[in-house]
Amino acid sequence: LWKNIYKFRKKCYNKSINLKGDSRMKVLIGSENRAKVRPITKVFEEYFGIVDVEVMKVTSKVPEQPLNEEVMQGAANRVEELEKSNVSYDYAVACEGGLISMCGNWFNVQVVCIKAKNGKKEFGLSQAYPIPNSLIPRIKEIGLASVLDEVFNGKGGVRQLTRGLETREDHVREATIMALSGIRNW
Repeated sequence: LWKNIYKFRKKCYNKSINLKGDSRMKVLIGSENRAKVRPITKVFEEYFGIVDVEVMKVTSKVPEQPLNEEVMQGAANRVEELEKSNVSYDYAVACEGGLISMCGNWFNVQVVCIKAKNGKKEFGLSQAYPIPNSLIPRIKEIGLASVLDEVFNGKGGVRQLTRGLETREDHVREATIMALSGIRNW
């Protein structure tokens, strides 16, 4: 059964038929990073069927290692940069990862900002994983990715921390679903 569904889906993609029956969506993604583009694209395909995706490198205009409100601001800034490109879209989407402090603890989180062509804008957050307070000064100095590489001998990241149970793509996917749920329902 699943092989037949896969063949049908592949056939539909090749013929540009939308499986959900909606008109084809144009999604503009503010990143060329595959760990962001793949999960964002998958969520929109799951939600709408076939979508046209265009990726664009844009800047966040926040520090390399965003902290607290800078994480959300970075995602919003990326969407604003997409709008300045004057490329038409149904949804403009951007993701920013960074650290947030809550109740004296630090967490890494992915934030996705989605703006619909009607002007409505929403944010979604991923699960957040803890970062030891003792690492924060070094992270502020050289960035989370570099510190995780130091700690885990070049194999840093949420995949390493969770023994493969979670990935960055999983977190981007979660944040995208949460932002899209706000756009579509509120």
